[in-house]
Amino acid sequence: MPSKSQITVISKSNASYDGVLVGLFLVILIVGWFIKVAATPATSWSEVELWNFQTAVGMQTFWTIASILVFFSVLLIEKKIWNVFSLPIYFVSVFFLILVLLIGDEINGAKAWLSIGGFSIQPAEFAKFATCLSLANYLANPSVKMTNFRSLVIGSVIIGLPVLLILLQPDVGSALVFFAFSFVLFRNGLSIWPFVVVFLLGVVFIMTLGFNIYSTLAMLLLMLMFIYASQYKFSHYWIGSILLLAFANIVLIRHDLHLLILLIDIVFVVIMTLLTIREGKLRLVTITTSILVALSSLSFVTSHVFYNVLKPHQQDRLNVWLHPERCDPRGSLYNVVLSKMAISSGGFEGKGYMQGTLTKLNYVPEHTTDFIFCIVGEEQGFIGSVLILGLFMALILRVLYLSERSGTRFVTSFGYGFAGVLFVHVFVNIGMTLGLVPVVGIPLPFISFGGSALLGFTLMYAVFVNISRKNI
Repeated sequence: MPSKSQITVISKSNASYDGVLVGLFLVILIVGWFIKVAATPATSWSEVELWNFQTAVGMQTFWTIASILVFFSVLLIEKKIWNVFSLPIYFVSVFFLILVLLIGDEINGAKAWLSIGGFSIQPAEFAKFATCLSLANYLANPSVKMTNFRSLVIGSVIIGLPVLLILLQPDVGSALVFFAFSFVLFRNGLSIWPFVVVFLLGVVFIMTLGFNIYSTLAMLLLMLMFIYASQYKFSHYWIGSILLLAFANIVLIRHDLHLLILLIDIVFVVIMTLLTIREGKLRLVTITTSILVALSSLSFVTSHVFYNVLKPHQQDRLNVWLHPERCDPRGSLYNVVLSKMAISSGGFEGKGYMQGTLTKLNYVPEHTTDFIFCIVGEEQGFIGSVLILGLFMALILRVLYLSERSGTRFVTSFGYGFAGVLFVHVFVNIGMTLGLVPVVGIPLPFISFGGSALLGFTLMYAVFVNISRKNI
C-alpha cells in the first residue's frame, strides 16, 4: 500500500521545470495549429471559423486549448504519483483496447475508435503513454536487469500485449510504433545482437521484395564468403577475389542468368567452408551456416507469402514503396504521387501560408492527417520543412539529454520511450509523404488532425517534464 505522502496528487514543493522543453511544447503546438488551419479550404482568415466547434478547424482549436490545459495541469501533479499508479494506468489502457474490439466503431477497415459522449477516442494513442509509463516503472526496479531472461520476458510482455490487441483491430501503423520501446530495453542493458538479427531480417525481407529471391541468396552467399575470407592468411587476396565475384554477380543477374551465378557462388562457398574448417573454425562454420539457412528460409517464405498469400491490394501497399512502376498512378500510387508533387511544387520558399493549391483542392487524400506534411512542403517550401524537422530534432535531443542527466532509471527509461515514439512517428509519417517508407497511416505529432493523438502526445510530454523537474 502506498503511503499517504506517496499519493499526494498536487505537488507542494517548489520545482524547476525545464524551460526549453516547455517552450518547445508551446512552439510546436502553436505551429501545429497554424498548419491545421492551413489544411482547411480557407484561403484567408475571414473564412476561418475558429470558435465554431461544428467545423474541423473549430474542433482542432478546442483540442489545442484542451492540450494546453492538460499539459499545465499535469505539471501540478506530484511526480511520485506516476510511479505509484503506472500499473493501474497500464491495465486501464489494456481494458480499453479490448473494449474497442468489442464495441468500437469501424473506420477504414479498422475497429480502432470508441464513441464516448459525442467524441471519438482512439485507445491506441493513450496505450503508448501507458506502456511507456509501465515499462519505465518496471525497469526502475534495481533487481531488473535485461541480461536476465525473466526480466527480458516481462519487459517484452509489457510491450507485446498492447501490440497484439492493436494488431487485432487491425492497425499496423500504431502497432509499429510500440517497437520504439525496444530502445528502452537496449538503454537498460539489452544486448545489441537482437537488433542485429532484426536488421538482418529486415534487409533480407526488403531485398527479396525489392529485387528477387536469387539476388537475395547471392548477397547472403557473398556475405558468408567475406566472413570466411577474414579468417585466412593473405585474406586481402581472397577479399579481392570475392569483390570480382560480386561484380560478376551484378553482371549475370542483370542478364537474368540467376541460376548460373548461384551455382558459381555455391561452389565458392563450399570450397571456402572446407578451408575454414581446415583452419580449425568449425564453430564459426556451424553458426554462420545456421544463420545462412535461417535467412534463406525467410527469403523463400517472404517470396511465397507475397506472391501466393497476400491479396492484390495488400501487394500494392508494398509495391507502392518498392516497385512504384508496377502500380496504377490513379489507384494505389495516387496518394504518394500527389504527395510528392505537392511538396516539390513548394520549391525553396513555398507558395505562402494558406496558398496551397494541390492540398487546398483535395488533390492529396488524407492531407489533414497522414499526409499533412504536404501542407508544410507546398506552402512553406524547403525552408519550412527544414524548420519543422529542426523543431522535432531539438525536442528529441533535449529529451534524451535530460533523460541521461536525471540520474534515475525511471526518468531515463520514460524519456527514451518518449523520444523513441516521437522519432518513429516523425520518421515514418514524413517518410510516407516522400515515398521512402510504406504507407501505414500514423500521424505527425502535434500537427496532424485528431484529438486522441494530440492529447496522448501532450500527456506523455507533460509527464516527462513533470518527472524530470528539479526540486528547489
